[in-house]
Amino acid sequence: QLFSSVIASIDTDSIQITRTNDFRTGKLAVIRDDGAGEADPDILTALAKASTTLKEDFSDVGLCRSVTQSAQIRCAGLKGMLLGSPRLQGTRKVVVPESMKKFGSWTF
Repeated sequence: QLFSSVIASIDTDSIQITRTNDFRTGKLAVIRDDGAGEADPDILTALAKASTTLKEDFSDVGLCRSVTQSAQIRCAGLKGMLLGSPRLQGTRKVVVPESMKKFGSWTF
């Protein structure tokens, strides 16, 4: 039985992944964010197109059914959710909080 499986993958060579600090509060530095990263919506559209099993016209109609602005990812030691961010539109950037790194280094 598979713990997880790959539904889709895209070439990440042109994607810039950077990290940001988690929001922490109190003396114990408790993490107070949802642990989700932000991504250029174009990256999430590419993932949605790669994962579809149906031939669809992505021109306009039906796009909202097929293209989500969130995705669960596994990339190197990163694991978690990415949310589409209008401020990153067209940048080919992904920004992830430190809590998304589960193992490995920050070098991709």
